[in-house]
Amino acid sequence: MPDRGVVRIGDTTVDFAGINPGPRGRLPKDQRAELMALRRHSGMVFQAHHLFPHKTALENVIEGPVVVQGEPLAEATARARELLTQVGLAEHADKYPFQLSGGQQQRVGIARALAIRPDLVLFDEPTSALDPELVGDVLGVMKDLASEGWTMVVVTHELRFAQQVADQVLFIDGGVIVEQGPPQEVIANPQHPRTRAFLTRLLEPI
Repeated sequence: MPDRGVVRIGDTTVDFAGINPGPRGRLPKDQRAELMALRRHSGMVFQAHHLFPHKTALENVIEGPVVVQGEPLAEATARARELLTQVGLAEHADKYPFQLSGGQQQRVGIARALAIRPDLVLFDEPTSALDPELVGDVLGVMKDLASEGWTMVVVTHELRFAQQVADQVLFIDGGVIVEQGPPQEVIANPQHPRTRAFLTRLLEPI
């Protein structure tokens, strides 16, 4: 939980300096409501999938709209099937996570994040837990989302992807923004010594 800083998505703003967990980390009711309002605007794609193992791909995607947002089951199911088709998994809708590859699970995770119709989609190193041959499938879906106009915040070491897709790149070291700008500046022509050292190490041949 951040202890300071302001997050604003759309017309919802939370100042984390005013979020004060009580005993056992529990938040007062009004502060929980603030965070829930913020979360309703965003969808999350985790590094390690985090799908519900006892639910099918389709059931994973409809969970948020039905259980959290109260969307009618028929409507949520129809949209979930559309999203699974969008990420190339229409024929896998009734499979459980253990029946899917890592890349397929991550694409289900993307469909699940989109199902709640967020204003912002957060990706936490979405390809780092995948075998190299599966990375392209996930990045391809993310490129399609970017071309459709989705707003995405992506933590990644996939520099080529960032160069091709990002509007802004932030290099963060120790929780501090060291350098920020368009990818052609930060990645292709970094100004800060820390950024240059990181990129040199990341791009040097093995």
